[in-house]
Order: sequence, then structure tokens, then C-alpha cells
Amino acid sequence: MAGGILRGKRYSRKKWEPNECFMFGLVNLYVKNYETAEYWLELALFYYDAHRNPKQFETMVMKYVTILEMLVEATKGFGRFSASMEHALEVLSIQPDHPYMLQLLPKLQLLESQPFKRTEPEGDYVKLKALCAKSYPRKVNDLHCSYLRSTSFLQLAAIRMEQLTNEASVNIYYGLFNDEEMEALKSLARPELQRPKGSKNFTYKIAQLSHTKHDIIRTVNQRIQDVSGMDLNEEENLQVINYGMAGRYDLEDSAGSPATALIFLSNVQQGGDTVFPFLSVLVKPQKGSMLLWRNSDWSVLHKSCPLIMGNMWVATKRLN
Repeated sequence: MAGGILRGKRYSRKKWEPNECFMFGLVNLYVKNYETAEYWLELALFYYDAHRNPKQFETMVMKYVTILEMLVEATKGFGRFSASMEHALEVLSIQPDHPYMLQLLPKLQLLESQPFKRTEPEGDYVKLKALCAKSYPRKVNDLHCSYLRSTSFLQLAAIRMEQLTNEASVNIYYGLFNDEEMEALKSLARPELQRPKGSKNFTYKIAQLSHTKHDIIRTVNQRIQDVSGMDLNEEENLQVINYGMAGRYDLEDSAGSPATALIFLSNVQQGGDTVFPFLSVLVKPQKGSMLLWRNSDWSVLHKSCPLIMGNMWVATKRLN
């Protein structure tokens, strides 16, 4: 991917810069994906060495020694203590009085001398990877697509609805919001975006928008009500979520209501899918569309897949 190739196809003629690989390594280090972090940091180091003018990155607080410092943490976290010692020694060869490395080196030597049993990846991570990598062939028997014209608004601008499964109420509505409406919603959300509190997932930011904040929120609420035929709790905020590469939003956070609406406010190059494993349904983000499901039973349990390329914007609303 860093070389401009994804799934065997060239998506860009421009290779990644060292700082881009470095940032991706930092994200993985932050969420404790130590092995993946090491791969990206090693790649950052390789591109740094090969760059014609590596000193330009020092203005970005990304010096050669900074990459080495992060590699020490990644290899230590993954249990590769000998590799961590090598990187620590290289840091000390550049900065002999580096206080942290001088303190850490004896501990690494002790850890390397003791037997170490590497733990397997956490079960949830393994399951999520399997769900998102799986193929979900479309089931077309008895499924239908129709245009909604049930309200005054829909009679003026009919919306196409597609049924995704016969086993539960999971539908997608195409072209429900236009570009101007989506940009207004994102502009309103940007200054309100915050990292979630009390959650293990820190890869996204979320904004809670009240219907009293702007006319666009009332427009979105009314549009959802028009196509769903369900009442909305006006006191329930509209949630706008944003995340980049490796990010994901756990949609189970929005469960606990009769139905859930997920609005796609952007297109992405790869990833960011919503998977209903018990229904064998995978939904790819499509800007302007809305995914709506009724939380009737366990069959609608779902997961969002990590974003691989792009910048993801979605909005969610719980329905009565």
C-alpha cells in the first residue's frame, strides 16, 4: 500500500513519505497492535534512509532517532526484546546520554534472559479480522427494490430503497441526502468532535448534535422519519462520527433501541464496511445513502470494519 499498490492494482503513482508510514505506525502503537506498528515503523526508517533530503522531516518532530525510539516500544510490547535492545543501542550511539534508553536497557537485558511466552491476539480482534475478510455473496431470491412515495416530500423526490435480506428488516436508502446537506452536517460537527470517554476504542471522534442546534439536524431527523415511518425521539442526539485509516466505530454503542439508522456522509477507497455476520450481509459505504435496521433479535448483531484507505464520515440516530 505504501508503494502505491493495493490488492494487486496500482492506485497511486506516488509512494508514501516516511512521515506517513511513521504516523500509521504510531496509530498501531497507540492501540497496542505492536507487530503491525513495528512493520510500519521499519518502513518509515527505510524510506527515511532512502529519501533525498531526510532533514526536512526534522521540522515535523520526526527525526531518525524518534523512529528508533518508537521501534524500541513496538518491539518491546510484542516481546521481541533482543530487537528492542538493538534499537535502544542504536539510539544510544546517536545520543549517548539518552536517559530513558540508559534506564531501559538493563530491563530489556533481564527480560531477554528470562523465558517469555507470547500471548495470542485477543479473541475479538481475530474474529473481527475474519468477519471483514470474508466474502459475502449477494442473495437476490425474493429480495426487491422499490421507490418510496409515502409522504409529501417523497412524492416530490422519490427515494430508492433496497431490501438486503429476507431474514430481518435491513434496508438501504440511496441518495437520501445531497452534497450540500452532508457538508453542512460535517461543518456543524467538526468543532464538536471529541474522543470517546469510557470506551476501549479510541480510533474515532464523535459529535453529539441536538435538534435545537441547527436547521440541518431537523432536516435529517425529518428525512429519517419520512422513509422509516417511525417516530423519532427529538431529545435523542444525532451522532456524527469521523475516523481515518485503521479507525472504526463500534455500532453496538448505538443499540438498545427499536431501530438504528446509519447515514454515510462520505465515500472511502477501501474498508469501513458494516457486516451483519448472522445474515451474511456486508454493506459498503455509499455517500448520501442510509442503512436502517430494526433491532428485532440477535440476527442483526453487526460490526464495523476498520477503514483501510480514506476518511470516513457517518451519522447515527436511534429510532423509537
